[in-house]
Amino acid sequence: MATTGIVNADIRTVSGSSEARRLRRQGQIPCVLQTLDQASVTQLQVSAHEMKMMLSRHASENLVLDLVVDGNAPRKVLLNDVQHDPITDAIVHMDFLEVSMTEKMQASVQIVLTGDPKGVTQGGGVLEHLVREIEVECLPGDMVEEIEADVSGLDIGDMLYARDLQLPAGVAVLTQSDIAVALVSAPRTEETADEEEAAAEETTNGEPEIVGGKKDEADDNAAAEKKPGKG
Repeated sequence: MATTGIVNADIRTVSGSSEARRLRRQGQIPCVLQTLDQASVTQLQVSAHEMKMMLSRHASENLVLDLVVDGNAPRKVLLNDVQHDPITDAIVHMDFLEVSMTEKMQASVQIVLTGDPKGVTQGGGVLEHLVREIEVECLPGDMVEEIEADVSGLDIGDMLYARDLQLPAGVAVLTQSDIAVALVSAPRTEETADEEEAAAEETTNGEPEIVGGKKDEADDNAAAEKKPGKG
């Protein structure tokens, strides 16, 4: 994947939560840049509108960008982390990581399932997406925004593992190969659902038995008191 765009940033000298809120009100996003040697971190701010427009043109937020700080020469960076407001989904913070185009890097890449499993269309099963991201390693120029996984051949009981993913040349999976990414499970019948619900209610309402505890001792004492005496 080639560089996807240019981002202009300004250095900010004041940090803290109140300053971050002020920047957001002014249409800016507080962010940080970690240098290639990871020896220092620079506090930056970028245009919220500019980043929103750029991200709208891509399938994911896993991008390699040219970052221009205070009008200086561009630096290759990975958009390493994007934090969103849980209510409005607006971007509230970002992390940039400087990269070298000749050194391999590690990143999380989203998995997108494609196709309709035959276990679903023909057997009435249910497709479960178990893992939505995997860790990969590659050169920045080989980084992908997402990995597509074809699940159309999965029947009921079949799984798609990390080792089954088809990756572009130069991209290696770091996630364990035996991790299940997707599964087609058998359909739940009404009888099975009723049994599961009954079992859950029994677990919730049933009083656990206490062996060798205070409850047993209390029961023994009560029984002794009720036992008629001799004569």
